[in-house]
Amino acid sequence: MFRRRRNDAKPDPAVVALAPRWRAPVERAQQARARFDAVAARAKPGPVADQLGALAARLDIAVHSALDIAQRAHETEATLRTLSLDEVSDRLKGARRRLAQLPDAAPERARAEQDVAMLAEQFASLNRLHNGLDEAAQRLDELELRMETAVTRATELALSPGSPITDTGIDDVVDQLAALQGALDDLRD
Repeated sequence: MFRRRRNDAKPDPAVVALAPRWRAPVERAQQARARFDAVAARAKPGPVADQLGALAARLDIAVHSALDIAQRAHETEATLRTLSLDEVSDRLKGARRRLAQLPDAAPERARAEQDVAMLAEQFASLNRLHNGLDEAAQRLDELELRMETAVTRATELALSPGSPITDTGIDDVVDQLAALQGALDDLRD
């Protein structure tokens, strides 16, 4: 029913490969999942154990989604390091200055306007990517905290005789992680 996780298990190479910004929330989510397993393993067979089993499956989805988001954000961040937002900003400012100095009837004005438009588009794209990464990091941290709270609530209920496990918030966490995955997909398109 429950998969016991070993304390001496080797670290997941996919998690270790992540930058600290992305690795930390995934590791905390995995740790919350391991704590849940430790509590669930002590549950006596019956309705509470069955509910814990269903919750364990949702927690697995949440941890997997968090790892997927972190990996994609890590890859996006690595790509962004090759593209300098400051350089594009400087080029855009220079192109705008050159355009402002050109007379309206200058033959090179159309080319200068096109340069400004392309650089402005590139600058906006880079800004969206940077903002998306910041949002992903913030949401991963928030979702990890919600997952930890949900695990704690499920643990409390599992250890209280006769208390049914009601809404733990894990479904909300999984739904929010799915939404974050969709937002990252939108950024990459």
